[in-house]
Amino acid sequence: MPDEPLSGYRGRRVLITGHNGFVGSWTTRRLDGLGAEVFGFSRSGRQPHAPMSEGVSVTFGDVSDRATVFEAMERYRPDIVLHLAAQPLVSEAVADPGTTVRANTLGTAHVLEAAVRTATVRSVVLMGTPGEPDQGVEDALDPYTASKTAGAALAAGFAHRATQRAAGRRSALHVRVVRPGVILGGDLTPGRLLPGVIDALNSGSPVRISRPGHRRPWQHVLDVAQEVLSAGLAAAGAPSSAPSFEIRNLTQKSSLATVQHLVSTFLRHWGKPEWPMEIPVEDQLAGVTDPPAGSAAPSSQGGPVWDLDGTVAAAAWWYRAVQEDPTARARATDRQIHLYASDLRRLAASRAAASTELRKEP
Repeated sequence: MPDEPLSGYRGRRVLITGHNGFVGSWTTRRLDGLGAEVFGFSRSGRQPHAPMSEGVSVTFGDVSDRATVFEAMERYRPDIVLHLAAQPLVSEAVADPGTTVRANTLGTAHVLEAAVRTATVRSVVLMGTPGEPDQGVEDALDPYTASKTAGAALAAGFAHRATQRAAGRRSALHVRVVRPGVILGGDLTPGRLLPGVIDALNSGSPVRISRPGHRRPWQHVLDVAQEVLSAGLAAAGAPSSAPSFEIRNLTQKSSLATVQHLVSTFLRHWGKPEWPMEIPVEDQLAGVTDPPAGSAAPSSQGGPVWDLDGTVAAAAWWYRAVQEDPTARARATDRQIHLYASDLRRLAASRAAASTELRKEP
């Protein structure tokens, strides 16, 4: 069976912004088990979704504060920067677009500028949106999507040869943008889909879902963490002579499903397949709508480790384990990471064997 694909992180210095957020905390937990020297940069006062390891050095600050970002970059002098800090909720972006833009656009600029001016940094990975919608479509570009799309454009600007030359870099800084689908599993954020389903189950209420016919590409958080880490490691090993910029779409057609189908699948794995759903009147007659253009673009990667049913099953298992014993969150998280890594190695071996057989064919 192949070795751990991310074994190249052993001994590397990695700075993760937003390390105590949803994707950030799972990525940090995965990375800490790979033998990297991990540094976190996040706002204080937030309980991480996946428990933090004691070996993670942390600076509390806001990416919209340029001086604090530069101080952290100078203090840690990382090899790889994973920029996962963001204001991720569309509803909050609509209510307070200024704060969202400061975090997702200005904050991204500060991280990129600090990285390009720090000679040790070889690669930066940013979390993008699922895809850039058609800006001519009414309501397609909400404040959250606009802020993240602008951040991706900035990433390309800082990957530009002239920008890096002006910053005095002698070796190239490589920049990657990872665009996931809708992320599931291990998410405790109030207002998100699956935490809302669990709240309804706990209270004995029908599960209220809006826009049930919206079809979206769904992914497990560990698939996203894996791709973020893979992108950072691959870019860090890229030639040092010329900078590069790349966007990685992670979604697959097989991951597309409506909100109602996703919730039904979760209820089945929870053991309550007949639990009632409540759909707002205005949504009851709506049909199925596909994602914005680009958000279901085929992945250039090998595909997810867990298919949609496996993703939902894994999410249900984690939520149930944590709910039954809140003190077991670290054990449940580490067990899920272990199972994921085992399945990843098994899948890699299967793909390698299939590739070998294809090369043998006349």
